[in-house]
Amino acid sequence: MIIHRDQMIHSDDIYILYKNIQQEKYQRDKNQYESVKIWLKELKDEKHFDTFVGDDFYSNFTFGFLSLWQKKILLESDSWCLDATHNTSNIARGLLYIIVVRHPLSGTGCPVALFFTQNQSSFPSSRFFSFLRFIIRVSSPKKN
Repeated sequence: MIIHRDQMIHSDDIYILYKNIQQEKYQRDKNQYESVKIWLKELKDEKHFDTFVGDDFYSNFTFGFLSLWQKKILLESDSWCLDATHNTSNIARGLLYIIVVRHPLSGTGCPVALFFTQNQSSFPSSRFFSFLRFIIRVSSPKKN
C-alpha cells in the first residue's frame, strides 16, 4: 500500500495548527504592542489583576502584572527573590523578570509578579518596583 502525502501528518502540520490556535486564542490585535495592551486591560477589567504599563511601553515594550492571589501571597511574604530570564519570546532583547516567594503552604517557590521589558537598564525595573510598593501599600522594606 502506498501512502500519499495527504494521508500523513508532518510536524509542520502540527506547528501550523498550533500557531493558528495560538493566534486565534491569544492575539488580540495584529500589532503586538496593541495586543498586549488589550490583554492587560482584559486582565485588569475582567480578572481584577494589577497591571503596569511603563511610560516607555512603545519604545521598550515595558509591562507587568500580578493577580489577586499573587498579591495576597506577596503581602504575606517576609522576603522574595528576583529571577531574570532572557530569550523567552520572539521579542528581541526581551527580559522577563519574575518575583518569586516561598509559598506559605507548600514551601516551594511561587511566582507572584511578572514584568517584561526590552530595556537592559535598571530604570524600568525600578519603576515596576515602585508600582508594586504602591499597590501593596508598603512605605519601606522591613529591616531585620
